[in-house]
Amino acid sequence: MNARDYITKLIRHTLPFVGYWLCIDAVLYRLNRNAKRIITFHNVLPDELMNGLPNAGCMDAASDFKRIIEEVGSRFRFSADLMDSNSVTITFDDGLVSQYEIAGEILRSQNIPAIVFLAGDAIGATPETTLVTDRLIVWTYFAPDRAVKTAFGEVMPREELWVKHVQPAYRADWQNRGRLFLAKLEEICPVKEILALLPPEWVRLRLSGVTKRQLDDLRRRGWKIGWHTKSHFPLGMLDYAGKREELSSPEEYRNVVLSYPYGDIGSVGEESLKLAEELGYPCAVSNDPDFSSVRGIFFMMRMALSSNKYELHFVLSGLKYFLKYRRLLPR
Repeated sequence: MNARDYITKLIRHTLPFVGYWLCIDAVLYRLNRNAKRIITFHNVLPDELMNGLPNAGCMDAASDFKRIIEEVGSRFRFSADLMDSNSVTITFDDGLVSQYEIAGEILRSQNIPAIVFLAGDAIGATPETTLVTDRLIVWTYFAPDRAVKTAFGEVMPREELWVKHVQPAYRADWQNRGRLFLAKLEEICPVKEILALLPPEWVRLRLSGVTKRQLDDLRRRGWKIGWHTKSHFPLGMLDYAGKREELSSPEEYRNVVLSYPYGDIGSVGEESLKLAEELGYPCAVSNDPDFSSVRGIFFMMRMALSSNKYELHFVLSGLKYFLKYRRLLPR
């Protein structure tokens, strides 16, 4: 790590600490009291399954998830109403069984509702048939080095492999929603063989889709079920017909709230916002970490929170956003 990176890291960790103990966070909480907070999660797994394996695709340990919920709950009440600016809404993307069995049980014990955004291809899916993007993540993080060398001509840290090679090739295969690219990788090393080397419970919880029975149970608990497109492919890479196909939900999921895959405006495309409105969605959430200039109920911002108390309040209060943009949180 060079001196510049070290200083940047030091500042990034120091500012949340200073902001908390000097009560600057408290001032921003007051100024942002009418801003809606929407928190985003994906996979929540038991702590023992997180040990020794890489964090392959937006994963939180159950203990970290509990810590975040408790810290947020010390300041806000929870609801599944995205229009209620006086509450925090917990959301999950994709519709995977870990969200029902692990996160869902933690929230049930505290009577906290949430929203789960379903990707159509994930409903009832097995690990072998789960979303293409998740199978690509498995290949990226767990395929043997010899397979990576054969596929891409070089071996590198797996996060770098995802950014440099896998994700661009996946997006370029837009006509097939990434399936053709996945098939080429599977000719080198089948995902099924990779899964056989991983802990079975990790595989089941991380990759299996929720069932309709589990969704009915969540509804009875006060959860809302939203739509997350059919295949989870980045909408911004598709033509108009492709966007419309992905955004059009089955009858039972019509007029529910929407979450865009990936969520930054480049991955979504502004045409998708107009389509979401035309198709009857009441609102839509993004996953834009920089709170881009695109605003409104069809690009509502979400936050990803750290289990570190100081970093959590640095983001949740809006202090991080204020320091970066000199503005209060979007309302």
